[in-house]
Amino acid sequence: MTEAFNSMLSTHRAASYLYLLEFIRRMVMRKFNDRKEECSRWSLFLPPRVHAKILKHGRESASGGYVVKLREFNCECGSWQVSGIPCCRAVAAISHYCGRAAVKDKVAEFVHNSLTKSAYMQAYVGMIHPIPDQKRWLEVPTCIMNPGVTELMNPPPRSIQPGRPKKLRKREPDEAPKVGRSGIVIRKLCHQAGHNKRSCHRRNDKELEPYLQINQTRAHLLNHNSHSNCSTDGRISGFIPNMFL
Repeated sequence: MTEAFNSMLSTHRAASYLYLLEFIRRMVMRKFNDRKEECSRWSLFLPPRVHAKILKHGRESASGGYVVKLREFNCECGSWQVSGIPCCRAVAAISHYCGRAAVKDKVAEFVHNSLTKSAYMQAYVGMIHPIPDQKRWLEVPTCIMNPGVTELMNPPPRSIQPGRPKKLRKREPDEAPKVGRSGIVIRKLCHQAGHNKRSCHRRNDKELEPYLQINQTRAHLLNHNSHSNCSTDGRISGFIPNMFL
């Protein structure tokens, strides 16, 4: 969750505290409003994702010999207790207990209360009220007058640390470092490692021009699925020697 929220801030992390808090306030206010409108459009008692999982469990075959206790909302497999949604064995037990005709209406009673539409609406019933723009804020003195003190108190001087400011988050002591891409780049024409087409020292070599034209012709014909000049195994006859295939 921390990494997801950190990625949502993106470039705003380098901004000042005022602009960063303003961005977070607008983001949360917009998400609350969007999710409240989304919940109001649900026509079922259960959210669409929960309803889709129940339909998926209903199509699966109940196997394994686990004991299901409907009154205790319990299944020995443990999936029902963890997710709050009846598993395939629980859905089969509900269908056997209530009948296939009434299973669509009764299965919602065996879903946890926190996964219902009313619970979602209750979670987003609040509202973050908008505030005036910074240009409309009341002017306040830049310095604060403390009671009993006749002189104004200025803020502490800002000290700029040497070096480039850090933008990456501090990782935990037991957290693994971020691993970048690793591998060896091999040039196709000269078959040497450690460089690509742009940095190849033989990119202007005239001896490689015929091979380069052959490779371009081969790629062009393969992309357009040319059957007239291609054999069944995908090789181009009459253009490329076997040593370049």
